[in-house]
Amino acid sequence: MIHYKDLSGSPAAFNADSFIRARQSYGESEPDGAITIRTDKSKFHASSKLAEICEQFDTAISLMSLTAPTGLVVWIAKDRLIDVTEALPTLHHPNAKSVLTLLVKDGPTIIQQVQETVEEVVARFDGA
Repeated sequence: MIHYKDLSGSPAAFNADSFIRARQSYGESEPDGAITIRTDKSKFHASSKLAEICEQFDTAISLMSLTAPTGLVVWIAKDRLIDVTEALPTLHHPNAKSVLTLLVKDGPTIIQQVQETVEEVVARFDGA
């Protein structure tokens, strides 16, 4: 289990096998200063620091760090990456260079836009 503190500061945990991604919260619909965590069954917010959560994953769940178009770091479970394609300027965020499709078990896929190029994403995926 991955341990974190919920928004009230109380201890909570989630199953590491269900993890898809984590990032700093942003925008009007998310709490300031929180972390947004996405798992197979839910999206929730934590008051823990992003590094505190991500450092709990062992080698069984390999993570990679990328940069969202907003400039914030997003941590992604490598085993959830289905594909990576070049971002389309007319469709995606102006700062996005590539788009990742992420697997959600028993659910629709998730799209994550990032500032890294396709080549850079592949290099991080391969551990370079």
